Amino acid sequence: MGGSGVVSIEPATEPVPVVEVSTGMREDHFPAAGRTVTGVEDRSRTSVLLVDNDRDLRRALALYLRLEGCDVVSAADSRTAIREIKRDPPDAVIAEISLPDRDGLALCRKLKNGNGRLAIPVIIFTGFTGASWRQGAIDSGADEYVTKPCSFDRLLEAVRRLVSARERPG
Repeated sequence: MGGSGVVSIEPATEPVPVVEVSTGMREDHFPAAGRTVTGVEDRSRTSVLLVDNDRDLRRALALYLRLEGCDVVSAADSRTAIREIKRDPPDAVIAEISLPDRDGLALCRKLKNGNGRLAIPVIIFTGFTGASWRQGAIDSGADEYVTKPCSFDRLLEAVRRLVSARERPG
C-alpha cells in the first residue's frame, strides 16, 4: 500500500451514520467511497424506499444512495414498507422479491393496483435471474428488473431515470 496523503474533512451539520458492511461485495460496488458528504437536508433530493430482508445489503445500499444525494428509508418486510409509503410516499421503491411476509411482486402489485394515483416507480432488485421471475415482475407492474449482484450505480441510474420520467409533464 505505502501511499500517504492529506484528507480534508468538513464538519457535518447533523450526525452521519457509520455502517460496518460485511456483505462480501467487491469494492467497485461502492464507487461513491471517498466523496464529500454534508448533512444538509435538501427537499429536492430523491426519496427512495428500500425493501430487502438482507440487513447488510440494505445498510450498504442505503449508505451508497445517501452518499449520492438520496433520502432513504429502509424496510425489512412489505408490511413496514406499506406503512412507510402511507406515512410519506417515496419517489421510488427498490424491492427484493424474497421478503419474509409477502413476496416483492405482491408488494409491487399492491402499490400499482391500490395506489395508482401515486404512480411510484418500483424497481425489483433480486437474485432470481430466471425469465419467469422477470416476466412475473413485469406482470406485477414493476418498472425495472435488476438482478443481484450489480453495481449500485446501475440501481441509482434506474432510480433517477424513472423518477425523472415520472416528473416530466405529458
